[in-house]
Amino acid sequence: MSGRLQAIYVKRFKRGPMDPRDAAILIAGQGLLGNANKGGRRQVILLDEEAWADAVAELGVALDPATRRANLLVSGVRLEGTRGRTLRIGPTLLRIWSPSWPQRGPAPPLARRRLCPGRRSNRTGREPSPDRDAG
Repeated sequence: MSGRLQAIYVKRFKRGPMDPRDAAILIAGQGLLGNANKGGRRQVILLDEEAWADAVAELGVALDPATRRANLLVSGVRLEGTRGRTLRIGPTLLRIWSPSWPQRGPAPPLARRRLCPGRRSNRTGREPSPDRDAG
């Protein structure tokens, strides 16, 4: 897959604001340095910029991508149907794992459901490791 990293967001504490960053460090097995959520399959949340734009256009409102509470905003790569594939972001490889529902945040509950019908715009990712992701 090829594309472009458009934005990086780090959440300082659970349910806290998404702070934009110019750069971030990915720690294997944890996620982004300084992010409140660490480990497991949801080390990083990816957001497809084009699918996000489609979703907010359907709502008829302008919403900042940070509203979705994802860590990495990517363009030029559609995330739908990419489970198990690998995405390179700079020197880092991320295994795309599973769809992710919008978490609590500033968007109203109805908007959260409408923003990602079929979870089309976002995926979770983690750094692959040989012992976990053989093949």
